[in-house]
Amino acid sequence: MAKSKSNKSMGPMGMGAPKRVAPKAVPPQRMPQGMGVPKHVAPGSGNGPMLLKNEELNQKLVSYREDKDPEKLKDLLGTIVKSNFLMLAVLNDQKVPIPLAVNGADGKKILALYTDMQQIDKERINNVPTNAIILQTAFIFANKFVMDSKGEITGIVINPFTSTVFLPENLIQDLSKNIKVERIISVENEVNQKIPETATDAEVNLLERRRFDDVVLPDLLFGKGEEFMEQLVTKKEEYVDQLFEQAYQDIRRYPFLPEDYKVMAIDPSADETFVSIEMPEEGRSVGVNSQIFIIWNKETKKGRFFGTKMDQGNKSILMEALPDHKLRVVSPAPESGTEMNTILTLVRGE
Repeated sequence: MAKSKSNKSMGPMGMGAPKRVAPKAVPPQRMPQGMGVPKHVAPGSGNGPMLLKNEELNQKLVSYREDKDPEKLKDLLGTIVKSNFLMLAVLNDQKVPIPLAVNGADGKKILALYTDMQQIDKERINNVPTNAIILQTAFIFANKFVMDSKGEITGIVINPFTSTVFLPENLIQDLSKNIKVERIISVENEVNQKIPETATDAEVNLLERRRFDDVVLPDLLFGKGEEFMEQLVTKKEEYVDQLFEQAYQDIRRYPFLPEDYKVMAIDPSADETFVSIEMPEEGRSVGVNSQIFIIWNKETKKGRFFGTKMDQGNKSILMEALPDHKLRVVSPAPESGTEMNTILTLVRGE
């Protein structure tokens, strides 16, 4: 079928953190480096964020609000640092998520995080843009966001309209120093994600690319293994294009052609196959793989799946997709031309 290439841009915005008295949104600012790879959907669309529950965390938040025992706080913080949260944001013209900052009681900016969709009461948040979206992000990245703001963001408030817990900047600094957090991000919300019919081409492309990068291709590697690798090495660009087109929820909006990809396969040893996939330049954005690297062990018949993604600071990071729909942050992306040696050294050294 014919494929057309279109990529509409979205308007910019800012991020909001409410408190008991309805806060006022402040001018937008770019997310500092290190905010991670958040997943986003239009509010009310029934996609990823709708699946986030955080039941255990919600119970601990309520318990701590009723009895501010130091041991309960320690237990609560241990759960917070391992959790994912929601927050309000928008995409700018470059499709980079921009948080909606809001003012606290003292006029200083605060980052608001929500444990689930029920906690987001937009009726009580002033000046929420009509095109605001909801991001899902790991706490480790929200924590780094506050640290990287160099005092512009003075704390984090969790569930500002119900079981409110405020984490001041000094506590966030302590968390950064003293709590060891494995940089693992769940992408389970992408597995059954449904994209709204009202989504623009740019939104569709962004969501579809993330799902293809984080779920579709890794599932094929971990599920079909040798069969998948044989097809990939043999058919290369045509096979990747075919897989992505079939994965598109609305195939009529699929914008790519085989020549938009570049696939290379090499055997660095008798027991290994290394495949690099250069993904289309059109639609590259935060959380989207620019390159994918697969290392396949012919003896054990097991593979590892890596990708380089851009974070909100326009820095490229190397991530590994795991079999249980999770991503592991590995390191800053290797220098161009050194990817195979870097990944092989990593895999062989483990």
